[in-house]
Amino acid sequence: MDPELLDLLSRVDTPTVCNAIEVAQGRRGFQGFTRGTMVCTEPDQALVGYAATAQIAAIAPPTEPPEVIRARRMPEVSS
Repeated sequence: MDPELLDLLSRVDTPTVCNAIEVAQGRRGFQGFTRGTMVCTEPDQALVGYAATAQIAAIAPPTEPPEVIRARRMPEVSS
């Protein structure tokens, strides 16, 4: 993200950005997001950042038993 875009985003509120994204996409979006009122802890300071998201997909299902995979991913939970 270049400094100009970061500066612009820090001066615009979240609903404005969300509305602009919906206009650019040509459809309503953002279903399943927070519906309640959010309260900003620092109302005089804008927060701009990246959300780390991912989607994992495999070509083939794993060949190891589920217990082995679970133990590797969550060693403190497995028995």
